[in-house]
Formats: sequence, C-alpha cells, structure tokens
Amino acid sequence: MSTYRMSRDRFVTVVTGLIIMLFGALVVSASMAFNTAPRSITVLALILVIAVCGAITAVAYLYTPTGVALTDKAVRIERPIGPVEIEYVTIRTVRVSNEWFGTSLKRPPGGNSGFFGIWGSFRSRALGSYTMYGTKARGAVVIATADGTIVVTPDDGERFGEELGRRVQRMSEREAPEG
Repeated sequence: MSTYRMSRDRFVTVVTGLIIMLFGALVVSASMAFNTAPRSITVLALILVIAVCGAITAVAYLYTPTGVALTDKAVRIERPIGPVEIEYVTIRTVRVSNEWFGTSLKRPPGGNSGFFGIWGSFRSRALGSYTMYGTKARGAVVIATADGTIVVTPDDGERFGEELGRRVQRMSEREAPEG
C-alpha cells in the first residue's frame, strides 16, 4: 500500500484562519450584544453561538481528507470521520491538473471551500459536476469513474497520478476477458 500525505496550501490555511477569527469575533459580539440582558439570557446566547461555531468547526475538520492511499484494489481517501474508497475497476481515466479549484461553485448537497480543506460536491466549466477531497486549491489529480468525476490533492500529485494510472491499467488487464 502506498500512502500520500495531503497538506494544506496557503489558500486553505488563510481561509481556515479567517473563519476561526470570524468565529471568535462572533462570540465577542454576542457577548457584547447581550451584555445588558439578564445574565441567564447572555449565558444562553453565548452557549448557542459557541455550540454552532463548534459544530461547524467539527464537521469541517472531520470531513477534511488527511491523506490518500493506494491499496491492492482501491484508492482510499483517509478522513477523521472515516475513509472513502474508489475501486480501481470503476476508474476510467486519471490525469494531473493544475486548475484552480478554490472557488468552484458548490452543488447540492454542498461542500466546504477552504475551512481545513476543500471537500464535497462542486461544479466547474472545465469538469462539470465533480466530488472533491482536497486540502489544496491547485495541484490535483482528476479521476473519472463510472459514477462521476473525483478530484484529490495529494502532496506529490504527479507521482500519485502515475502510480494510480499503472494500478488501474493492471486491474483492467486482469479484468479483461481472455481470448
């Protein structure tokens, strides 16, 4: 099994920092806004704001990919909430792309455009609809499958793309009927 790290680029780091600062400002603002209210209402408002900000942060973190592995039969995208697997037999093409993915349009059910990573359902002119599991806005590997397009952003995209291409080729040769 080959494992590739997925570290954050500057775009994701800046977006994450800005959102955390925004959440901090929101907590301070809520505290100031409810300062003249009865203490129980102020505490309740702060608990609510902190809970919502905490829930958003937890979801963003838990779904963000941390790495991608090539197993014997599948691409395995590692995430704190649990892995996603794409079997080699479903993969049609693999290519490396330097396209900018940081501002693609989200499509239902949505996704995350930079808070700890970039993941979810998106749409772009170049790719159409796709699912992304990334930590970078640029430097991706685009995987076309029987079920749709998937974009991942391992640190060494060139090497990952080459190795994945070889594994898919070997799997398709094994699956091909003899004759």
